[in-house]
Amino acid sequence: MESQELEHSEPIFVYERAANKQVLGGWMLVGGVGAAIVSVLGFVLALFRRVDQLALHSMSTFPMIIAFGLFMGGWTLIRGPRRVRVGEEGIEIEQSSGTSQHRWSEIGWVTVNTTSMAQQKRLDLFDQSGVKVASVSEAIEEFDDLVATVKSKVADQRPAVAGDIQLRKARKSAVFIACFAVVMLLVSASIAWMTHEEQRAAKLLKTEAVEGVATIDRLFLAPNGVTTRVEYTCTNEAGETGSRNAEIEPAYYAELTKAGAKTVPVIFVPSEPSLSRLQHGEVHEDDFLKTPVGGYGLSALVTVMCLFFLGAAVLQWNGWDIDYNSKTSKFSIKRFGEGD
Repeated sequence: MESQELEHSEPIFVYERAANKQVLGGWMLVGGVGAAIVSVLGFVLALFRRVDQLALHSMSTFPMIIAFGLFMGGWTLIRGPRRVRVGEEGIEIEQSSGTSQHRWSEIGWVTVNTTSMAQQKRLDLFDQSGVKVASVSEAIEEFDDLVATVKSKVADQRPAVAGDIQLRKARKSAVFIACFAVVMLLVSASIAWMTHEEQRAAKLLKTEAVEGVATIDRLFLAPNGVTTRVEYTCTNEAGETGSRNAEIEPAYYAELTKAGAKTVPVIFVPSEPSLSRLQHGEVHEDDFLKTPVGGYGLSALVTVMCLFFLGAAVLQWNGWDIDYNSKTSKFSIKRFGEGD
């Protein structure tokens, strides 16, 4: 929608971008670069050393998430509006890319959102069809006063329009949250199933396994060029086979390679040849998430989160939202889009 030119009259309120926010945005970008470097170094280090999943995420995934959040926050602060003018006829937003003007009669709804990664407040303005036409970040001085002023101006227009837009937005959000919750429930179920299978395999290896000899399919180095591995196949008396790929100690790898070994001693379950382990030389992972407590605990935690999201989806479908007030540190249920 193209906005009509506002009359050139003295605005009632003028809001400037805070100088310290510009500096903060620059430092956040620098911090983002630093976190990204830490993430890359952590990933490279994990390629050449044995680390469990928790250590890998701590060394690489989490620093990259932090880096992304810092980049988003810094970019928002630096590229946000320089100046906002609020007058009787409408609002004028001045940015480095140009100036946009919007009459109050064109605005259907305004709301304050918090960016997911940077956790910064943002005032969003929507036209009467529900399309977002402008955003103002909290880099503007007296942001809360600006929000109150703009909301009061829009409230003087047609409140029924804002209610319709809120409900449409709430239901779109509800569908997205519900779909995400269902996907995560499937992930939770898969974690529980894999944990069950791992515990079942461990029990069978402990109670029904016998000693045997497996055929070596290949001895090789993992893609990192350091980790030594062996792929072998076990065969039971009925001719059923089961293959497995296992990490082995470098000394054992060198021994098998030097001897040109074609077989390797194993312990396997005759009824399920795919369940096996080497008699010696295998590197065993000490991964908490592969224990019953870790696996089932993670599955339970994800399930609880999914139930919470499904509850939030039901609320949003009916036009309500769970709001967190950063000033009072309390949660409350409010109309969608009317949170702190």
